[in-house]
Amino acid sequence: MDAISWAVVIAVATSPVLAFTGDATWYAEPYVGRPMRNGDVYTGTGLTCAVDGIVWRMFAGKMLLVCAGMRCVTCTVTDTGRLWQAGVALDLSPAVFARLAPLAQGRVDVRAWVLR
Repeated sequence: MDAISWAVVIAVATSPVLAFTGDATWYAEPYVGRPMRNGDVYTGTGLTCAVDGIVWRMFAGKMLLVCAGMRCVTCTVTDTGRLWQAGVALDLSPAVFARLAPLAQGRVDVRAWVLR
């Protein structure tokens, strides 16, 4: 992790804005090319994520710092899903998930903080 990433982790870790903890998955087909909850078209290549529809209003458009162990990445909340039914905290684009773990892993334990 480079110095900038460490600075972000330290700054966020000292504030009480932990938003999500638990498993994250990733999603692609058949959602690629379809509109996300925010109206943009989902590509799977952007640094985006989905939250459960129940909490959409609280997190729509927010930037999150998502960490799995010592690996961290930022993403923007742009979509929703019925994540609680699958026991999932966040559903990540493949671009986000791949920065945290191999896509073949399918699930990863994460912590996520709201940056803005």
